[in-house]
Amino acid sequence: MLKAVLFDFDGTIADSLHFHLMAWRKTFNHYGKNLSDEEIIRDAFYVTEEEFTKKFKIDDVKAFFDLYYTHLSEVITELKLHENLEEVLSWLKKKNIKLAIISFADREYLVAQLSRLKIANFFDAVLGHRDASHPKPHSEIAKKAMKILEVNTDETLLIGDTELDIKTGKNALVLTGLYLPKMNLPFVDEESLRALKADFEFGNFSELPDKVSRLL
Repeated sequence: MLKAVLFDFDGTIADSLHFHLMAWRKTFNHYGKNLSDEEIIRDAFYVTEEEFTKKFKIDDVKAFFDLYYTHLSEVITELKLHENLEEVLSWLKKKNIKLAIISFADREYLVAQLSRLKIANFFDAVLGHRDASHPKPHSEIAKKAMKILEVNTDETLLIGDTELDIKTGKNALVLTGLYLPKMNLPFVDEESLRALKADFEFGNFSELPDKVSRLL
């Protein structure tokens, strides 16, 4: 019986990927690295800081990411939830489902955006990448969230929009839901995502209650 849902944030909860692209572009330009959007998405979007450092040979990674989050805060003022998301969060809470965020982003950023979007009260736990020793797709962050929520693997569903999310769920031995809306398609490899065989796929949050109801 389903008792908890773990959500990714960027690209899943929030329609934010284009804002991140803008922030990456501005930060790389500051460092004299003129990359195409395709190169940024491929080489910077879904990598660890260690992988990033090796790829781009940035001496002060902290300074780079501090500037990145500064630029992100400048451009993300128009951040919006994905369609029908708030109604689904409310529905899940009425079903007594515990909710958590597990993200590649910093927790401070996540808390600020959840507050801005007025949905912080829905979530029982918020974990960013520094809350785990090993980044996605390692299972650690999912297992830590489950421990906080006091649920087992067979009671948990992980929903995300990237390969890292689905692999994290599979490594944690939980159910996985692939969120694949049209606006995310420029940022992902559809074929690779579907090859991971998430337990189900959906393109609008209006579809989620029906899929979750089968797990209750």
